[in-house]
Amino acid sequence: MPDIHFFAAGLYAFVVSAILVYLFAATRLRNLCLDHPNNRSSHEQPTPRCGGVGVLSGALSAVAFLNLPTPLTNILWLAAVLFAVSLFDDFLHLPPIVRLCAHAGASLTAALVLGVSWSAWLIVVVIGLMWMTNLYNFMDGSDALAGSMGVIGFAAYTVGALVAGDVAFAQVCGCLSAATLGFLIWNWPPARIFLGDGGAIPLGFLAGALGYYGYAQGDWSIAFPLLVFLPFIADASVTLVHRAIRQRNLLQAHRGHFYQRVLTAHGWTKTELATLSAVVMLLSAGCALIFARGANLTGIIALTAALVTMGLAAFGLERKAKS
Repeated sequence: MPDIHFFAAGLYAFVVSAILVYLFAATRLRNLCLDHPNNRSSHEQPTPRCGGVGVLSGALSAVAFLNLPTPLTNILWLAAVLFAVSLFDDFLHLPPIVRLCAHAGASLTAALVLGVSWSAWLIVVVIGLMWMTNLYNFMDGSDALAGSMGVIGFAAYTVGALVAGDVAFAQVCGCLSAATLGFLIWNWPPARIFLGDGGAIPLGFLAGALGYYGYAQGDWSIAFPLLVFLPFIADASVTLVHRAIRQRNLLQAHRGHFYQRVLTAHGWTKTELATLSAVVMLLSAGCALIFARGANLTGIIALTAALVTMGLAAFGLERKAKS
C-alpha cells in the first residue's frame, strides 16, 4: 500500500510542474516560444507552448531517485530523450523525418525493453506506440483536452497498478498525473499555455509504453490502456481514416477532429467542450478500471461496447449539427 512518500512524490511533481508552467505562462519567459494562431487554430491570441517543460520536469524529477525495475527506468529515459528532441522541435522546427525517426527509435527500443520478441507482434506494438506517441500532438488543439486526458488517464493507471499491488509503478503514474494537473490549472479555458511538442509527444509515448508495461507485468488486460485513453484514440483514429478516404494530406494540420467540429457546429464554448470531454474521459477510465484485471476477451468486449456507444453519440451530435 502507498505510504507518505508516495503522496509526497506526487505533491512534489505537482508543485514543480505548476511553478514552471506559471513561469512560462505569466512571466517574460512566455515570449520564448509562442504558438501564433492561424486558420486551423482554436485559439485567437499568441500563446506560449512550453507547458511540457513543467510536466516532464516535475514528473521525471519526482521519480528520479526511486528504486524502479530496469524496464520502467528505461522507458522513462526514452521519454526524457523524446522530451529533449520535441522541445528542440518546438523552438527550431525539425524536419518531419527527424521527428519520425526519433518516435520510431523510441518505440522500437521500448518494445524490446518490454520483452517483445522479433516477430509480427513486435511490428504491431511499435506501430501502436508510435501512434500513441503522436495522439497527444493531434489532440492538443483545444484548451484543457490534453491536460484532462493526462490527469485522468495516468490517474487510472495509478489505481490499476495499486490494485495489482505494483506500488512503484503506481508511483510513477501518480507523479505523471499530478504533474499534468500542475499544467492543467494553467491550460483550463481560457488557456494561458499549451503543452507543445515537448509535452505532448513524451506524454503520448508514456501513455502507450506504460500501458503495455502494465500488461506485460500482468497488472491489467491488453484492453485496459486502450479503454482508458479511448476518447483520444477514437477521435484521432477516426479522423485519420476519414481524411485518408477523402485523400487529404495526413500530415497537414487541420480542423477536422470531432471535438473541433462540435465546437464549431454547436457553438459550444471551450469550457463546455472541456467539461464534457472530461466527463467522457472519466466514464471511459471508470469502465476500464471495472474490467482492468479481467480476461483479455472481457476487456475487448468492454472496449467494443464503449466504441459503439461513443460512435452512436458522435453520430447523434453530427446529425443534430446538420439539421
